[in-house]
Amino acid sequence: MKSKYQERFIRVLGGTLLTTMFSCIPIKINPISVNSKMEVKENALESQKDKVYFIDEFQIPVNSMKAFTQRMEYNRTFIKGIDGFIKDQVFERRDEEGNFIIITIASWKSKDHLEDAKSKVQAEYKRINFDPSEFCRQLNIKMKRGLYHKN
Repeated sequence: MKSKYQERFIRVLGGTLLTTMFSCIPIKINPISVNSKMEVKENALESQKDKVYFIDEFQIPVNSMKAFTQRMEYNRTFIKGIDGFIKDQVFERRDEEGNFIIITIASWKSKDHLEDAKSKVQAEYKRINFDPSEFCRQLNIKMKRGLYHKN
């Protein structure tokens, strides 16, 4: 015999499959208080507030795309190992002349994590003797960069 909670659960969810599956299983419900839900939501909002997004937009001539892609993949692989990295995304389109517009977004846990990452990236560039400004100049790549926060 089903308890009134089981009956209500089955009635709310409906269907004979659920009735068959749950008819002999006692159901114990552990309610979460409204305050608990609000605390979880507030904690999630707090962590969202600290996140920062490092966004670059590159304008790349068609003949520079291969070299740019190789460099971008190197950088993406490198930053994924740095503490505070959350994820990165790459978006691509073409302009009216057929050149590439690439937008990269790297998400970091905090501004401090991003600053640490910048230092590590600069050290890596020095180690491999890479000058990003010279690279962009030689390949006629234009770049806009910004640090963003979620609203």
